[in-house]
Amino acid sequence: MQEEELIEKSKKGDGAAFSTLATQYREKIFQMILGIVKDQGAAEDLTQEAFLHAFQKLSSFQQKSKFYTWLYRIAHNLAVNFLRKTTHLKEEPFQEPIFGTEETTIDMHELEGNLEKAMAILSPNQKAVFDMFVLKKMSHKEIAAHLNIPTGTVRSRLHYARLKLRQYFEERGISSIKQK
Repeated sequence: MQEEELIEKSKKGDGAAFSTLATQYREKIFQMILGIVKDQGAAEDLTQEAFLHAFQKLSSFQQKSKFYTWLYRIAHNLAVNFLRKTTHLKEEPFQEPIFGTEETTIDMHELEGNLEKAMAILSPNQKAVFDMFVLKKMSHKEIAAHLNIPTGTVRSRLHYARLKLRQYFEERGISSIKQK
């Protein structure tokens, strides 16, 4: 059965159709949430909550984007809100426009043992953007579409993530982030 048919049946209250949709995306959504919250139990609960929320709000899904993009946004918001409530992390305010030519490269082999610790210093929003850009090789435009934010916000979050990571590694004498 096509995804569009499953969505339509789910909108009419067909739990089995929605279960089929959930099965398709459960692991991807769980892994994304786990990457943000870094707690298996919380990630499992938030994954369940994301699908419950999606099922309850399915009538508002207008199919202007892909179902996965809509679901991803719900799950991402739940994970970020969870972190804010549990750790009181807040995103740094935007301080300057990011349209410069600065580029940063990261030698992932050098960072292998240090990356997880370094990523912990990033805000949830910075972590999500950095992960998508550097680790998942997504473009600014793709990230913006997935997170439903402007590309300028993607650039800003990526810029501040790089600054924080550069400072983290410089303080520890690790020279794996270099200017191009």
